[in-house]
Amino acid sequence: MFGISEKEYDRQQHAERLNRITSKSVVFQELLSKSSVDDLVFIGEKAIRKSFIHSIGRYKHESAQGTSIKYFDFDLNGYSDRMTCSIDISDKQMSFAEIQKLLS
Repeated sequence: MFGISEKEYDRQQHAERLNRITSKSVVFQELLSKSSVDDLVFIGEKAIRKSFIHSIGRYKHESAQGTSIKYFDFDLNGYSDRMTCSIDISDKQMSFAEIQKLLS
């Protein structure tokens, strides 16, 4: 552990996790304060709050194309320090235009 004791390493890990939780909490409270009851939309097989979505865009793979939606994810999983997640919806499931209309 590069010259630090195991106890100090555990303290650092705990402090980092606490910082992640605190950061997610601040963002969550801010987004929640701006959301409304009608904010929930169903896209594909997921229900997401419109206010949690921060970007949508097109993707193109060799075998398929569709829409990629990035949204804030508040899972407090200790293994992940990302605050965002993404889902890909193929054009066969729902077109980009339909998703744009749903989110407007």
